[in-house]
Amino acid sequence: MARGNDAKNLAVKDIIAGLGAHYQGMVDKKIYCLYQEGGENIQIAISLTCPKTQVEFESQLDALTNDWSGPNVTPQAGAAPAPQSIPEITQEEKDNLQAMLTKLNL
Repeated sequence: MARGNDAKNLAVKDIIAGLGAHYQGMVDKKIYCLYQEGGENIQIAISLTCPKTQVEFESQLDALTNDWSGPNVTPQAGAAPAPQSIPEITQEEKDNLQAMLTKLNL
């Protein structure tokens, strides 16, 4: 058995449970799920790997709020760069959202 198989199987079970009704099945070790975007079905394929070099995280995900408590990743050799910044929502976008909510009586 390859290194990480047991851990990947546990991760697959958690991912499938989290996907709920969006989960479609597994083919060739990929998890397939289905979501709606713009009125059409979009299929997503998720594959898992065990990195040779672990990525160290400076902060932990708060499971209750689903927020990160700090910077995402400490860059290491081969690690993906951390995102630069999260775009701010403009006042115009906030106004558009409020108008839509009002029209939908939400």
